[in-house]
Amino acid sequence: MRRQIVAVGTAATVAVPGLGSSGSSTRNTRGRTASPRRWSPRPMAPYPLTMVIYAAAPTSGVSHAKAAAIAKFIDYAAGAGQSPGLLPGQLPPGFLPLTAKLRAQARKAAQEVRNQTGAGKA
Repeated sequence: MRRQIVAVGTAATVAVPGLGSSGSSTRNTRGRTASPRRWSPRPMAPYPLTMVIYAAAPTSGVSHAKAAAIAKFIDYAAGAGQSPGLLPGQLPPGFLPLTAKLRAQARKAAQEVRNQTGAGKA
């Protein structure tokens, strides 16, 4: 069975803990005073970390009905599923819409799944 890897969503980190000083200092191997930096629980400003969410979709070896259902999911994820909001099927706060390039790739992959073209990796 061949599979196509396709982006179906993205998530952005809202905030990360910052590096804070422990307040103590130590001597390093050269005899210089150094203040070690440790993670502190105090929040810092948001940092734009993005994680793309992928799906592996079969482009061969599945029934027409199953291929159509998978393609419908990918089409939704790359289209109407990219709308921000709080309702089911919308992107909640902290999630970003796919870029135009990722949307185009997802739509192409949906077509390959729908048609069972055998494109992708085995």
